[in-house]
Amino acid sequence: MLGSSSISIALTNVMRDVAWRSARRHPSREKQGEVFRNLLAVQAVETFLIRMGVKTGRGSDSYDLAAQLSLDVADLEILGVGRLECRPVNPKAVHCDVPMETWNDRLGYVAVAIEETQATLLGFLPEVQAQQVLLDRFEPLTNLFEALVVKENSLSDWLVGNARDRWIDLKQWKPQGNPLAAFCHTPVVERPVEQIVTAINQAQDDEALWSESDRLWQIAPEHPQAGVRRVLDLGLALEGNGIALVVGVLPKEDDGEVAVLLRIAPLQQVYLPQGLTLAGLYPDGNAFARVQARESDNLIQLKFQANLGEKFSVQVMLGDCSITEHFTA
Repeated sequence: MLGSSSISIALTNVMRDVAWRSARRHPSREKQGEVFRNLLAVQAVETFLIRMGVKTGRGSDSYDLAAQLSLDVADLEILGVGRLECRPVNPKAVHCDVPMETWNDRLGYVAVAIEETQATLLGFLPEVQAQQVLLDRFEPLTNLFEALVVKENSLSDWLVGNARDRWIDLKQWKPQGNPLAAFCHTPVVERPVEQIVTAINQAQDDEALWSESDRLWQIAPEHPQAGVRRVLDLGLALEGNGIALVVGVLPKEDDGEVAVLLRIAPLQQVYLPQGLTLAGLYPDGNAFARVQARESDNLIQLKFQANLGEKFSVQVMLGDCSITEHFTA
């Protein structure tokens, strides 16, 4: 237990009223207690962060009635950065419960001991991979502030072989269920590599460019003109649906741009859940491109150009759940 680095926050009547107004909308006592404790934990962490000058919001699942019904979540929105999970624990607990639905799209996890009149922030973890985590594994709260900085994926780094650990080279990925070929939209056509490379160089639009690049990647993935493709397994964070996001990048040396591919495919099931949305976002959060899965879609994708150094985000949404990744071209 990280008692020496813990922070105590008084639980005011206002905080308890906010939590109870949301909790009492549920018919079962078990769900009421879960929501009440979750929202006390969220408000305690929010109070601490506001004191430290961190801007927060209410765009999270923890305050949403539909999300509360189906999920055990205690997420706090950090404006412009992402969501922080605030897990309530009993004062004498030795471990922290972390439901599987919170394992993705989180900046990290704060363990919060809930008592009658106060909450104690015990520690921070940047990521988890188990539904129960010993409290003595949590790091000092000072480490939390490193997680509150927007973490961008650099596509320029990808082109020279560097990427954050979560993003796996598509060539090395071994998905369970859906074959790897499902993430390459264009069927293999027997053509010489040189002919495909010429077609890539002469492509007049994104559709032709990525169709030829897909063909080259499937027969010669190490060829420079095949570009880079990396995959992020989104797990079951989107209403229990196994989904993977593939991001591809191709350099365009003549005009200081890169071609970008965003592609979503299911992992276990045949089709994507209807209504799943893939969006490309400007830095201000407005969408510049968006596509939504229909009833029998087994893949959706977006293709666009970005200037070197340009920033954008990728958001995957289904119902009340969303996952956002930030990029620099």
